[in-house]
Amino acid sequence: MARPVVRIATIGVAIGIAMIILSLAVVRGFQQEVRDLVIGFGSHVRIVAADQGRAQGTAPIDPQTVDYEKILAVSGVRHVQRFGTLPGILQVDDNVKGVVFKGYASDFDSAFFVRRVVDGRLPRFGLDSTAHELMIGDAQARRLGVAIDKKVRIYLADPQGGIRPRVFTVTGLYRTGLQEFDDQFVFGDLRQIQQIAGWATTDTPMVGGFEVLLNDYDDLWTASDSIFFATPFDLDVQTIVDQHPELFNWLAMLDLNVELIIALMVFIAIINLASAMLIIMLERARSIGLLKAIGMSDRPLVQVFVRLSARIFLRGLLWGNLIGLGLALMQHQTGWIQLDAESYFLSEVPIALEWGRLALIELGVMAVCVAVMAVPALYVARVDPVKALKFD
Repeated sequence: MARPVVRIATIGVAIGIAMIILSLAVVRGFQQEVRDLVIGFGSHVRIVAADQGRAQGTAPIDPQTVDYEKILAVSGVRHVQRFGTLPGILQVDDNVKGVVFKGYASDFDSAFFVRRVVDGRLPRFGLDSTAHELMIGDAQARRLGVAIDKKVRIYLADPQGGIRPRVFTVTGLYRTGLQEFDDQFVFGDLRQIQQIAGWATTDTPMVGGFEVLLNDYDDLWTASDSIFFATPFDLDVQTIVDQHPELFNWLAMLDLNVELIIALMVFIAIINLASAMLIIMLERARSIGLLKAIGMSDRPLVQVFVRLSARIFLRGLLWGNLIGLGLALMQHQTGWIQLDAESYFLSEVPIALEWGRLALIELGVMAVCVAVMAVPALYVARVDPVKALKFD
């Protein structure tokens, strides 16, 4: 009977380890993908007017007041670019949609959007002052019946509260999977905003602000502090977390799901191992009694069963890693499990394997499970050699 019990315990441990690997990989992948998409729509850090807040339209600032070189010299900073935004209404035939027009200049880092253009091309940012080119979300374009080279009208709000119409030619359709953002933002040349808002009346046109891109998200807080001290006091430095606190709080709460899954899987593994150990002890009661009768102490007997539980756990750990990592890598390479992008932001289940963190979790789970196995192993201390030798 011991062999089936050991197999069941091994399978239970393997399933638990595989679930831990998959839950950790999926949650971390989801957090990273959504975070990177949100950052792609803006930047890690932005420099705006002090009274900007989270308004859709940016207040003007003088670009000459910001020291480019000083900000670029901050450790972790990869790129700095000018931008501006204005709220507006997109009109296509009889259909209208509220949007945010975001304008960029020639210093725009297009790497994020180049990979997400599904049709056409990016607008020419800062290369042609007469260009009225626009890029809009693919899903929004389908709903409005917009195709490449179609002309659309956007009514943009100027600082005086007026509405200024502009006709644009759609040159590109993009899709990120963040439906809320895809439907909200349209992209064009910064000079359109400067002309409408009256920011181009001087030799150095005003801008809505500066976006600062970092090499690594983990450098966000140290870099933002350094950027703050490198920025004039009358400007505000906002991190991407400051701009979207509810979204990042929600992403952080996903870690609780992983912690609950790990706790549940550890509990199940302990129950499986403890049940297997007790059954094996009952089956080996006469052997235990014989060993105690010839003088063997309880401590080495307890160690025997703890080592046995460790062997069962290691076997389950091996199979669990093979199953969990195999499924995770298959999903990462093929993306065979799809998602509804409108509900989950992403079109497929994301995977991110953090090998160091995974190794620490597995070592911790093993230590807890094997240590707890000393409790059922103490059953041997209660075995009476005389009764055990009579046990059948």
